[in-house]
Formats: sequence, structure tokens, C-alpha cells
Amino acid sequence: MSINESAVLTLLGFFGIAIAVIVFLGVLSWILSAIGRWKVFVKAGEEGWKAIIPFYSDYILYRVSWKVNFFFIALVLRLAGGYLSNTENNGGESMFLALLSALVGIASIVLRIALDIHIADRFGKGIGFVIGLFLLEPVFMLILGFGESRYLGNPDENIPPQDLEDVFGGGL
Repeated sequence: MSINESAVLTLLGFFGIAIAVIVFLGVLSWILSAIGRWKVFVKAGEEGWKAIIPFYSDYILYRVSWKVNFFFIALVLRLAGGYLSNTENNGGESMFLALLSALVGIASIVLRIALDIHIADRFGKGIGFVIGLFLLEPVFMLILGFGESRYLGNPDENIPPQDLEDVFGGGL
């Protein structure tokens, strides 16, 4: 085996390890987020199992914190962003598609920040918590779910706050 072959095999091994670590961190992030959302949903009077179904979980999150209409806007933005990122940019259309893709991405980020603001507000949290939700959503969902914060209701969807005895079956 020559030096070039061993260098290529070593590089491929590093790429394989990097991909495995990225996949592991992604799965871990999803699991932690689902656990946190489960507890948040229970505090908001929803059934916890709804947290493990990917798009339905987002729908419920919008419903208990903001307005359901914005979930559908976010879904359209996700689909449009996915489509735009997978299209081949041919000729003069490439600049337009790149600009459109960037605008869809910016709109998605703005919508996510607005959702985080509403989630934090529904649990009586401030701007620092909004930043935490945006940057480390799984960790801050766990803090909301397992912490002392109470769900204050959602006036946008006419969802009243939950009585702690109703949520925990009178165990408090």
C-alpha cells in the first residue's frame, strides 16, 4: 500500500467518523427536543405523545403558543426552501432562484424567532429565554418542560391556562 492510498483511507475514515458524529448529534437533539416538547405539551393540556410526530408536533407547538395559521406558512416556507435548494440553476434563472432561496430562508428564520417569542411569552419567560430557544431549542424545551414555569394560556387560540391539579392529576 502506498502513502497516497493510506492517506486516502485515513481521510475516508475521518469523514466516516464525522458523519457518524453528526448523525448521532442529530438523533440526540431530536430525542431531547421530543422529551422537552412532551412535557411542554402536557403543561399546555395536550397529550404528550403528540411531541414525537415531526410535523404534527410543530402544529401543536404553534397551536399552544401562537396561531395555527403561521404553522401553515412555516410549512410552505419549508417546502419552498427544500424545492429551491434542490433545483438546478440554469442560465439567467440562477440569480433569481438564489435570491428567492435566500429570501425564503430569511423568512423562515424570522418566523422561527417569532414562534420562540410566543413560546417564551406563554410560559412567562423573557428575551434571554427566546435567544436560548432559538440557539439551543432541545435544552430550553427541557427547561420549560421540567422546570417550574407554568403555561399561561394562549389568547390567540382561546386556550386557557391549565390548572396544575388537572395537569398532574391532583398529585400536587
